[in-house]
Amino acid sequence: MFKEIFKYKKIKKTKKRLLEKKWDYDIMELLWDSPIKTKFEENNTCYSLVYRPKLRRRERSIILIPGLRSSVFYEKGMARIFAKSGFDAYIYILPYHLKRTPSGYKNGELYLSSKLELSGDAFFQSITEVMALADITPGREKGLFGISLGGILTHILMGIDDRFTGGVTVSAGGNINRILWTGLLGWVVKREVKRRGATEKDYRETLKKFDDFLRDIRKGNWREPDYPWFLIDPLTYAHLNHPRNVLMFNGLFDPIIPLKSIFELKNDIGTHFFVLLPAGHFSILLFCFYIFLSSIDFFIKWDRAVRK
Repeated sequence: MFKEIFKYKKIKKTKKRLLEKKWDYDIMELLWDSPIKTKFEENNTCYSLVYRPKLRRRERSIILIPGLRSSVFYEKGMARIFAKSGFDAYIYILPYHLKRTPSGYKNGELYLSSKLELSGDAFFQSITEVMALADITPGREKGLFGISLGGILTHILMGIDDRFTGGVTVSAGGNINRILWTGLLGWVVKREVKRRGATEKDYRETLKKFDDFLRDIRKGNWREPDYPWFLIDPLTYAHLNHPRNVLMFNGLFDPIIPLKSIFELKNDIGTHFFVLLPAGHFSILLFCFYIFLSSIDFFIKWDRAVRK
């Protein structure tokens, strides 16, 4: 069922321009037409920053997926480290972010907002665009590195697409219902659904329906979800992610991703590569050097395993 849901069109034509030449890697900008057309013209062009190594090139690629409203500052630092280590690094730019931001709006404002239907479409757009980008990146097996929203998308992609066999996530979790109802970031969405009549009782019933949905699909009984957002929840695909290598970094004091959501996802994918840091959602980036070094070590080991 999910393969039909996340069908995508292959990229037919790209434009590439050189941004900067380093002695050990080049930085380029890659552009292509989004297969999903929205009413915002700026959002209909996809682009990615490409860091291509010149030395010890591994012929293996890692796609980096930023967080909500990110300026990709940390992703650029990570991409440089990947390129210096021989990996082709692609920083995918999310819908409604940076150059894809429609005139009159702020960076990422439309991705998660009170316009619930628009936000749902943005999730699907992100997933299918990353799958299409993977077609034109080096290597049969791909790596993913995602922060926050990018981490949630990473977990979904690793469940639905067998090409993604190694992934690192920072500040990500599962159970979108819980994240949006009890997490700090979801207050805009929570306010909107309350305005439409939702109550605490409805939230508890939704959690139960989601548990029933997960129980069914894990038995192989794919069915229509009670609510469409069940299809963009990492827990929906966690049982398909067991063969994959996933390294999770999370903050113990994260006000946006509740601890219960973190451990629900960690336990469901069965990963043993899990680090809980004494940090919040954003302050976890104070540990960026530790995260960067651990991530590159993880991907080098993944690359060696792939080559065997």
